[in-house]
Amino acid sequence: MSVQVEKVTPPISLGEGPHWDPDTNTLYFIDHKDATVHSYKPDSGKYNTATICNGEYRPTFIIPVEGQNGQFVISNSHDVCVMTWDGVSAEIEAPKTIASCEPKDNPTRLNDGKVDPAGRLWTGTMGFEVEGKLGEFVEEKGGLYSISGNSSKGYTVNQHLDKITLSNGLAWSLDHTTFYYIDSMKYRVSAYDYDIKSGSISNQRTVLDFKQKMIPGIPDGMTVDSEGKLIVAVFAGGCVLRIDPDSGEVLTKIQVPVPQVTSIAFGGDNYDELYVTTANIYATPETAEMFPDAGSVFKLTNLGFKGVKANKVKL
Repeated sequence: MSVQVEKVTPPISLGEGPHWDPDTNTLYFIDHKDATVHSYKPDSGKYNTATICNGEYRPTFIIPVEGQNGQFVISNSHDVCVMTWDGVSAEIEAPKTIASCEPKDNPTRLNDGKVDPAGRLWTGTMGFEVEGKLGEFVEEKGGLYSISGNSSKGYTVNQHLDKITLSNGLAWSLDHTTFYYIDSMKYRVSAYDYDIKSGSISNQRTVLDFKQKMIPGIPDGMTVDSEGKLIVAVFAGGCVLRIDPDSGEVLTKIQVPVPQVTSIAFGGDNYDELYVTTANIYATPETAEMFPDAGSVFKLTNLGFKGVKANKVKL
C-alpha cells in the first residue's frame, strides 16, 4: 500500500517546530508569522491555538519541559523563554526569559530548536530577510547554540558554530555519537562527531548536498527514525525525504500536496505517524488558488518506517 496523506488542521501562515508529547498524546507546533502556538489531539480531533502576551512574542519552536506538566521552552527573537500553557487557553501570559543567544541588535532571530539526548536545548539563528528580496537572507550572521542548566544555578549558553545564514534541522544518531545539522542556505545536510557528556561537536562532513544531487527545494526541518535514517522536510520542494546518513542515498521521497514543507515530527502510539508542518508565506493569488491547504498540518501514515520519542528539555 502507498503512503496515506491526510490534512488534520486548518491552514496557518508559517507552521513550524512540531513536537509530539506522548504524555498527553498531543502535537504542539507554532506559527511564527502570526505569533501563535498550537495544539492538536488526534484522538479527539481537538485543535487549539493561543497568542502569547497579546502577540508580543513570535516563537519558532515549542518543546515541553521534562517532568513539568504545562511547561514549555519557546523562542522569542534572540531569547529562550519558559512558558506555561494548558494547551487549550487562547491567551498566554508573558513567558520568562532564561537565556539570550545573541545581542539584540544582531540582524538575526532564533529559528529551529531541538533537544539532545542529554536534555540540552539546541537552537540556531537565521539572518533577517533582505528588504525587497523574498527568500534572501542576511548572510552568515547567525550561530548555533546549546543551553543547559537549571533555575537554581542559572543557565549557560554555548556557541558551537558561527557564520550561519539560516539555521534549521537538528537531529542526533541513535547511538548518540553523531549530530546532524542543516544550514538551509548551504543546501546540504551535515554530520558532526558528537560528545554527549560535554555536548561538543567536531569534524564536519557532508551527508547530502542538494545542489550536487540536483534535488529541487531547500532542506528545512529534520528528525531521525527508529532505524537511524534521516527524515528531512524540503521547503519549495513539496516533499519529505528519507536519507541514509552513511551513504547519503535518498531512500524514499514522499510527496506532500503543498510546496512549502517546513518540518516533521513522528507521533502516535507507535510513532508510526509522521506529522508535517507547512507554510504559505510566499503565496501568490495563483498559488493560493492552486494550493488552498498550504499552511495545514498533514499526517502521513503507512510509511513502512517509524520514529522514536523526541527528547524533552531538562531544566
